[in-house]
Amino acid sequence: MWDVSDPARPQSLSGAQVSDRGVLMSLAFSPDGRLLATGSADGVVRLWNTADPTRGITPAGRLTGHQNQVGSLAFSPDGRTLVTAGWDDTVRLWQTDPARLLPRLCAATAGPHDRELWQLHVPGTPYAPGRG
Repeated sequence: MWDVSDPARPQSLSGAQVSDRGVLMSLAFSPDGRLLATGSADGVVRLWNTADPTRGITPAGRLTGHQNQVGSLAFSPDGRTLVTAGWDDTVRLWQTDPARLLPRLCAATAGPHDRELWQLHVPGTPYAPGRG
């Protein structure tokens, strides 16, 4: 990744690399710039924490469900929904707001969760023992 705030002097952001095992087909930043979504040829959408690119970009999650390449993706204007379109002729809507996901996560996985399980499902979200 590059800082192009001064187009005459683009600066490489040390450590700010997106490492994707598949072929990268599409990408989109959330409206606030804190999350990057990448769509791959393997059908996986990967989320990356870009809140501070000078410290590196860290994985924030994987969204699976497409059976073929993810050709395009876009965030809603409020950043709470990610829309993905795959070569499997499907369009998927994903909730990206942790506050909206936690009740569903807890119900689906029969909480409560310890810190390790919490970080597995909602990485980067502060641990809140009573919420799941």
